[in-house]
Amino acid sequence: MILVVKDAPPVFSAANLYPHPCEKCNEPIPLKDLMYSMLPAIRRLLAVVTLSFLFLASGAQPETNLPVKKETKPYKVLTSGKQITIRSTKNIQHVMLWTTGGHRVVEQREINSSSFAFTIPVNEKIFFLMVGLDGGKIYTEKIGVQ
Repeated sequence: MILVVKDAPPVFSAANLYPHPCEKCNEPIPLKDLMYSMLPAIRRLLAVVTLSFLFLASGAQPETNLPVKKETKPYKVLTSGKQITIRSTKNIQHVMLWTTGGHRVVEQREINSSSFAFTIPVNEKIFFLMVGLDGGKIYTEKIGVQ
């Protein structure tokens, strides 16, 4: 014996799965509208996943455990008051000295000697020194005077 019930709502309909926000009407939400309403959430999720992957994949600096080899300078800086002498194993091509404020104090080019001496004409305590040697090698350092 088969029992048939007429006018019964289907058990699994779109209206039961996705109820309409307005409770007055019983119209089901079309699947197309439902997908469009989910697009902002999908976009946010995709942005979060992409940014998370980028932050994890890109490192600021590679990790190295190699020892840093310090290069010895082929010159010495001798200070005596405001008198500075630079002695080098190679020929000195140019010397530049400036204050911590950025004011250039001494600039001498075409020296072509292994020794160079000069007197500082300003009353500062800390300077930056740049020494250019034969072969184009340039060294910079911070020096202090009394």
